[in-house]
Amino acid sequence: MGQKNILMIGAGGVAHVAAHKAAMHNDMLGDICIASRTLAKCEAIIDSEISPQSSQSFDGNIQALKTELDNASATIHIRANKLPSESSAS
Repeated sequence: MGQKNILMIGAGGVAHVAAHKAAMHNDMLGDICIASRTLAKCEAIIDSEISPQSSQSFDGNIQALKTELDNASATIHIRANKLPSESSAS
């Protein structure tokens, strides 16, 4: 079974833990995209736990996106256009 990319919606405390765990299990999980209304919160998660300077190794791609998540079409656009296709993550 190939890796599956992750779209995390929100950048609060739970997202911080989930992103850390996803990065720890990058051998099974693919690239990570964190989307939130506040780009700085997404970037803080990346910088604190998943950055190349952290002690854990993360071989995938990670990105932060600012979006209005109460807009369904914007969220669908993120999924369709911002994440690498699942077939390319094998």
